[in-house]
This record gives sequence, structure tokens and C-alpha cells, in this order.
Amino acid sequence: MDLRHDHRRWGWTLILDWNRVDDGDTQADFEALFTENENNFADWTAGTTYIQWSDLDATADVLDYEADVDVPNDGETASSVEEILCRTYNNYSSSGWTAWSSAEQAFISYTCSSVSSSSVTYTLDGQNQAALSAEIEVFRVTSLVYDINYGDTSRLYELAFWVR
Repeated sequence: MDLRHDHRRWGWTLILDWNRVDDGDTQADFEALFTENENNFADWTAGTTYIQWSDLDATADVLDYEADVDVPNDGETASSVEEILCRTYNNYSSSGWTAWSSAEQAFISYTCSSVSSSSVTYTLDGQNQAALSAEIEVFRVTSLVYDINYGDTSRLYELAFWVR
């Protein structure tokens, strides 16, 4: 199922769509889709096919944006996230995760690995679908990055979110 082209056919409602690759959307376009809860990244870069945020000074930066889902839905979601590349180097703290305050850690609902490595790479690619038990009211984008050598970055190429 290709939701980008057939979402109405399958009963999906597109909540938000940001696409640097095909539409040339900018950082300002991305930020206009969301309410900013936290963003202490000082370094943003725009490539021809992505936007990128990076931690340059080992201050353990946090990005957290949310968008209201104002469409009644049954809790079924679909998202298309193309190539979010995240590298977290935890070499600067004994446990890595403690670099962020408890308030910053609360932006995500899981515990990050404290593995110390310069080769940890997470890539999300393609479409994901989930059936949840309650109506979806908020969609969030959260990123925690920590490094002093410009080694860990997050790149966003495209993002779309649907509900039904």
C-alpha cells in the first residue's frame, strides 16, 4: 500500500506532510507544522535533500515538537519517515544517558542505550503502520543528540503522518 498516492482509497487522513527531497520544504516549513516544546540545537544545516541538526559542544541537546491531531480517528496510524540518520556518541559521560536532565529525558518514553560507541547508527526508512487502542491526539518528533566533534547528527529527508 502506497499511502502517499492512495491514502483516500484506504480511508486514511493525512495529518502532516514535509518533504525536502520532492518539494524542497525548508526548516521553517518543518517548524511551521509543529508546536515547539524544546529545541536547544544551535547548529542547523540545510542540504539539498535534507535538514540536519547537530550538537557541536557536548551540551546534550534536545529537539521536541508536537502537532495536534484534530481529526477523529480509531487510533490507527501510518507514518513515512525517510532516512532519519542518528548517531549518538556517549564517549563523554560514564553512562551517556545521564548527560540529559530528567526533564529532557522525559521527552521520550523509553530509555536510551548507554553503549559507548562511535558507530551506533539508527535508520528509519519506509512506511510504518500501527493499530493503537485509543484515539491519537498528538504526533511528536523528538531527538536527543550529544557530541563535541560534530560526529552525531540527525537528518530529516521527508516525513508524513496519517490516521484513520
